[in-house]
Amino acid sequence: MKRTSKGAAASTDKPVLKLVSSSIARVTRSAPPGDDSSDASKACADELRYLLAKAERGELVGIAFVYMTSGQSYGTEAVGRAYDSPTFTLGMLGVLRAKLEKQVLG
Repeated sequence: MKRTSKGAAASTDKPVLKLVSSSIARVTRSAPPGDDSSDASKACADELRYLLAKAERGELVGIAFVYMTSGQSYGTEAVGRAYDSPTFTLGMLGVLRAKLEKQVLG
């Protein structure tokens, strides 16, 4: 990210991003708890292939994600515009949090 000195004009080369609901919602369901983890791994691989194809076509320009491993650990990352635009990314993560809370609370 470019830094400007105090009083200098801010750079305008960043795109204006708007947080709107997608008209195409992708919901990936995993196997219920206790089922074989190979189903969950396959669902993850399928979704990653879908996202990779979008990125290769230039349609996906940023991603923020969390992941879980079979060993009960996790990781987090933000790349591309998701890293460059942390305020926008926090808004996207807020939408994800709300969806997960709805799933938990019903």
